[in-house]
Amino acid sequence: MEIELLEVLDFLALYPPFSLLSPELRRDLPVRMEIQYARRGTEILTSGGRTDALHLIRGGAVEVHGPDGELLRRLGEGELFGAQALIRGGKVRNRVTAIEDALIYRLPVTEFQRLCQEDYAFAEFFVPLGADRLRSALRTPPRDSLSLFDLGSARVSDLAPSPGVTAPTSITIRQAAELLMLHQCSALLLSDGKIPQGIVTDRDITLRAVATGLPGELPVSTIMTPHPLSIDEESPAIDAMLLMEEQNINHLAVRRNGRMTGILTSADVSFKQLGSSPVYLVGRIHRLTDLAELREAAQASHRLLVSMTSANVTAQALGRTLTHLTDAITLRLIRMAEERLGRPPVAYAWMAGGSQGRQEQGAKGDQDNGLILDDAYTPAAHGRYFAEFSQFVCDGLDACGYDYCPGEMMASNAQWRQPARIWRDLFAQWIDDPTQQALMLSSVFFDLRRVHGDAALFDDLHRSVLKKARDNKVFLAHMADNALSRQPPLGFFRNLVLERTGEHAATLDLKLNGVIPIVDMARVYALETEVTAVNTWERLSLASVKGSVTPAAARDLSEAMEFIGATRFRHQARRAREGKIPNNHLSPEELSDFERQHLKDAFRVVRVMQRSLAHHHQIALLT
Repeated sequence: MEIELLEVLDFLALYPPFSLLSPELRRDLPVRMEIQYARRGTEILTSGGRTDALHLIRGGAVEVHGPDGELLRRLGEGELFGAQALIRGGKVRNRVTAIEDALIYRLPVTEFQRLCQEDYAFAEFFVPLGADRLRSALRTPPRDSLSLFDLGSARVSDLAPSPGVTAPTSITIRQAAELLMLHQCSALLLSDGKIPQGIVTDRDITLRAVATGLPGELPVSTIMTPHPLSIDEESPAIDAMLLMEEQNINHLAVRRNGRMTGILTSADVSFKQLGSSPVYLVGRIHRLTDLAELREAAQASHRLLVSMTSANVTAQALGRTLTHLTDAITLRLIRMAEERLGRPPVAYAWMAGGSQGRQEQGAKGDQDNGLILDDAYTPAAHGRYFAEFSQFVCDGLDACGYDYCPGEMMASNAQWRQPARIWRDLFAQWIDDPTQQALMLSSVFFDLRRVHGDAALFDDLHRSVLKKARDNKVFLAHMADNALSRQPPLGFFRNLVLERTGEHAATLDLKLNGVIPIVDMARVYALETEVTAVNTWERLSLASVKGSVTPAAARDLSEAMEFIGATRFRHQARRAREGKIPNNHLSPEELSDFERQHLKDAFRVVRVMQRSLAHHHQIALLT
């Protein structure tokens, strides 16, 4: 077989359903497939048209849009499209367009039908069973336009940020004003190279130059905002909106592959239409002045949970939104503490761990947090300030409904309020001597995320710890073993296994036995490849790019996490509507046959991936 055909064969072996075929059936496929090259912007399938092939993406990416133009999904290497059209006799419902130059393998319909007849596993892949059935269950009806609750799943790029107009920092204030008028925009990115040094807005020119009488011939750098805040275009849209609200800014630079490409303005999304939305609520929290008001605002999380589940918001978006609410309350308490105690004597970084750190919070949870202090810190000179500071914040969080951590893993505990050098030593101890206690602490503190304070303190620690963990195979093997300690609640014949005794007898713990096993596996995949993200969905996505888990497996786990999480949130919302305290313990009697079957599918995906992880790390432990 020619080298080119062997490459096609090797590629087919990587991705289902072709990887499910016997070697004999797969061997002849390369010569039976056609190759299509689509340049960026090319419409590959037209809504209402016809297709005569199954399409497999070899390289590049495509977008799938519904008949009304709504974006349904983006697909990349190893993913398929056109299957449902073939099942309908070739009639295309959704438009598919290349968003990057794409190389596509086309399997003619006759070959598709032959394989479905000759191989049961191949045919079953296109029937909604297992992970694919779960994938079908997760699809929600498309909406006509971008609504408030779509913002949790929409990306910054979906908000259509304005193209960035860039100018050198050496231009004058007058020239900057002329450029704003010429391009009909409200802000300029200022740069002397590839990386912008600042941003100047029409408001800056009015308030900082005209109102103060500055000469128009002065360099614009005298009134620009240096080192502008920015966000990646693939970040969730709600992250951008909340950042703008938190920082009280109307312009946010947008990055693509590390380079500034545009500017998002408050006009790109009408904040006035958001009413009691998460953005409005977070903005209100930042303006509150006492604990009683803050406690009242925190209680809105249950109302938010109910309204967002009713709107079919994804579990990923809902968890992120509830976390934004917790972050806002935490940040307000931090600022209240500083107002009360005075300016911090040394730099610090407040960190959130656990589900808040991962941006995966539910309606009810306890605190996991810590404080990194500058190495200039000394207990005698600075200890009292930070002890009172941390106690104030942790007490405030508890008053707002975020219970004290039962294990006291909080910044109010001096053990978790340390200079950066001590934190570095602690992580080194856990990695070099992975006792059961060390593994438990690692599972919490490897999910840390900075909420407020000196970014360099956290980033330097984070980078050094990730590198040390990646290089220690024994530690990774122990972390993998720890990740397998919680099994999904599936028994023989795929029956659900319920709690036997105690307060929650005859229920499923959707967090401990559903969500946490996926969280733990994603953490291992991330540590293996030094992925800096702590959000589980992001860890799975980035780890699949870096090779510690296959793209197909990462997608299956992500969708299992989504379905389990959505089921958990619906249960919590149901309890909130009934005036009960939300929890994670679900009675199977609450489930419809549809939900029960798909929950089993999700647990089965988790079990399969746990077996794969166990096999990989058993070898690592022995060597």
